[in-house]
Amino acid sequence: MESIIKTRKVVKYYVGYNLIMAFVTMVGMSYYSSTTNPKLQMW
Repeated sequence: MESIIKTRKVVKYYVGYNLIMAFVTMVGMSYYSSTTNPKLQMW
């Protein structure tokens, strides 16, 4: 029972980490593409 709870906690942290990294990557790539391409107007 203890290992199941530990595994669920690890999976929760893994999913959270991946979601945060995906968001950070999206923001970074949006900023990079908007600053390097003058024709692309995001704001």
